[in-house]
Amino acid sequence: MININTNGLLVDADFLMNYKTHNLSGEEAMFLLQISYLTNQGEIPFSIDLFDNESNLSEQDIFEQINNLLNKKVIRLANDNKIEFLIFTKDDKYYTLRDLLKLV
Repeated sequence: MININTNGLLVDADFLMNYKTHNLSGEEAMFLLQISYLTNQGEIPFSIDLFDNESNLSEQDIFEQINNLLNKKVIRLANDNKIEFLIFTKDDKYYTLRDLLKLV
């Protein structure tokens, strides 16, 4: 998934329609989108401070969610503390926030 730096949320179209095929719950899918956004799709190294400032989850909840995603093999942690997203497509299909609201 490639987000563009805009004021709106961009969501990978394939992921949005098929997250359940990756054995993800809705909560896990939303968390995955959140960490993707906060780390600029893995360009920014993982930092618990980044998530503490932007979410209402406890540190334990954040690590538990990340561990779940690691176990389901949808993310991988690189040696430089960056998160690699393994299930997003590389094409240009995405939904804007407006498209997503229409879909819902």
